[in-house]
Amino acid sequence: MQQSRFLLVDFDGLLASVRTHMRLQPAVFGVGCSSEASPLDAQKLMALLSGQEAVACRRGVFYGRNASEERAFTAAGWELSKKPALDHRSLETLLKSNLADAGVCEGRQRKTLVLATGEVSVSVLKTLEAYFQASWRVQLYCLRRSGTKMVDRLRVEHPSNFQGVYLDRFMKELLREKPKDGVASTLEPSNQDEEEQRVASADGNDRFVFMDLDSIAGTLFKSSTLYQKVLGASSARDVRLNFRALTDRTCGSDPAKVKRQVVRYAKTNPHLAQGLLALHWVLKKQSTSNAVPSHLELLTQLIATNPDGTHKTLVLVMGDGRLDAVSKGLLAVLVAMQWRIEVHAWLDSLNDVFLALQGEYPTSVVVKPLDQDLSELVYLKQTDAAAPKAVKSSEIVSATVSTPGAAPVGLTAVPERGMGLELSRLQQQMHEMQQAFAALQTSSASWKATQQSEEVERRLQLQQDEFARRLHEQEEAFDADRHELTQKARDARLKHRLALQEREEMLTCPITQCLYETPVVTVCCGKTFSKAALDGLQGRDRSCPWCRQQRGFTTHLNRDMAILVQQYKAECDAFEEEA
Repeated sequence: MQQSRFLLVDFDGLLASVRTHMRLQPAVFGVGCSSEASPLDAQKLMALLSGQEAVACRRGVFYGRNASEERAFTAAGWELSKKPALDHRSLETLLKSNLADAGVCEGRQRKTLVLATGEVSVSVLKTLEAYFQASWRVQLYCLRRSGTKMVDRLRVEHPSNFQGVYLDRFMKELLREKPKDGVASTLEPSNQDEEEQRVASADGNDRFVFMDLDSIAGTLFKSSTLYQKVLGASSARDVRLNFRALTDRTCGSDPAKVKRQVVRYAKTNPHLAQGLLALHWVLKKQSTSNAVPSHLELLTQLIATNPDGTHKTLVLVMGDGRLDAVSKGLLAVLVAMQWRIEVHAWLDSLNDVFLALQGEYPTSVVVKPLDQDLSELVYLKQTDAAAPKAVKSSEIVSATVSTPGAAPVGLTAVPERGMGLELSRLQQQMHEMQQAFAALQTSSASWKATQQSEEVERRLQLQQDEFARRLHEQEEAFDADRHELTQKARDARLKHRLALQEREEMLTCPITQCLYETPVVTVCCGKTFSKAALDGLQGRDRSCPWCRQQRGFTTHLNRDMAILVQQYKAECDAFEEEA
């Protein structure tokens, strides 16, 4: 049997899971080990994934923020494909292209996909289903913390073609050895890569910032995945956009470098957009019926008024869903005029237009997904009304003593000479109020407990009703099936009885009108009779009772008919016993 393994790795997801695993166990891995550029040894990882079978390919996707880290994996034999963005779906593309190149398993071939990654997304899971349909075996290597749910699911759905391997037990063996004193590690962080260098060089440029609020806010509130990354959020309605953090990210640290700061909106709530005024944004309300998008007007103005784009950066805070060929052409013109272009957008709002520009002009265009700083840009919505602070009784007493001329609500002002006696009365009143408040809390807790109990009983009753309804439906379906099977059994028995009656006519003697007993067949015409019916009819002067031949009438035993009669009797006895 021909066996081959195809090794595919998402290095960014895998390394992120490893760092998290190490950071949560400082007693095992030490403090600060998770901050290393790449804690994994590329050669050891390849040896673990390769196994004993022949390896057809070793491919991986990598964002490539550190050049030395990328060189280390390449030197170990990995063929790396660089991601255009950290959260781009490059792993899904790699899985699909690998399946298209390798094809389905035929004959005695056995192909195994070995996938090492961090958290398994739904889109990756759908891609793995195509491998199972093509008769592949799949081995998934991940950490238990990030892949337990998907591993358990695949084990149930594909028990014979799937194997899940948790890397937790191999972690110490996979870590690269720490360098000795005086010897530098080959994977220590090196100088900034090309992307970081061009971003750093662009920080001093004049910035022209344009935001499409409909794209940024709309994508956040309509996404089914972004809110799930915010702790405590159960839906997109529970999150809010941090405009100050978004402004700091897009406008940079030097406000003097920002020459234009415009936000456009058409469908966004105006009250939400008004919050940007305090951050020096210029709001432009655009009609939904406007045929010319505002970003086209901006690009045209920049080309017309700024022919020399040296040391200028255009910052687009938007997705590329509304970009057409004209917009792409204008951006290419700006790049030709030596403009630098920064794009800040959610990955869900990117349709590869900006990413294609980045690939075409890698030194002038950079895409910065907002998803990377989700924890800073998005926060959980808080309740509008804060709970009132509790006031201690000592504070109330202090306030009352310090202002003898004012009478607090519910209390009577007294002359200063009777202050000592009145203080005791005030303390007594406050003690009674505290007791009443405690009783009120107790009754409130009791009422809440009663409400919760009633709610539990109501849900339990609903579940019981639903169970009874489903049980009744199942009983009705069972009765219908039983009735149908009973009717089929009756029909089959009737059909069997009719068949037996037809066979009985064929096995009946024409003289005795009973089943053949010791059947014999005549020589003259081959007709079968019971032997007892022909006794006395044979001889020279006897004639055949069927053909009336008178020249001598003889017979011999019909063994085949005797066997048929015996089988028929046995079948009749069995039929009667079943009844």
